[in-house]
Amino acid sequence: MKKSFWKFIIIASVVTGVLQNANGQNAKSDKEAAKALTIKHEIESGNFTFIARSVSPLRGLSRPLNAYYSMQVFKDSVICYLPFIGRAYTAPVTTAESGIDFTSTRLKYNVTQGRKNTWRISIKPQDQFNTRELLLTVFTNGESSLQVTSNNRDPISFDGYIKNNTKE
Repeated sequence: MKKSFWKFIIIASVVTGVLQNANGQNAKSDKEAAKALTIKHEIESGNFTFIARSVSPLRGLSRPLNAYYSMQVFKDSVICYLPFIGRAYTAPVTTAESGIDFTSTRLKYNVTQGRKNTWRISIKPQDQFNTRELLLTVFTNGESSLQVTSNNRDPISFDGYIKNNTKE
């Protein structure tokens, strides 16, 4: 009698553990699917903010950043405030030109679907001389990578995430 009781307890606890694990995975996958749908909507609407967490220059080590560096993308404009670390082939005239700091209202915005539910967003500012292209790769969980190609500077990349923004 005691052996069958303990067998029942062990089997019941194993079944309960398996069911709880399956339920937890379903809830997690539902949250991931909802986040992926939100990210897709933000990208297609062209209204989001890229928050940079770290910078990786062409020459040198990756460095963490604070939360103040970002690139805001709206349907009609891009506001970019990012640092530049690396080699510049022409010296900036003022200290205000040392980073990647501009507002562009004339731009080409192109979104392509990549492999495994990633998006590649190409932003080409038409009214900026220094910045040639901003190439943003966005994953379904919101993590992103931004590569900035300039005319007179080394390429630089940023890692971060995107979030929804509101024009203030």
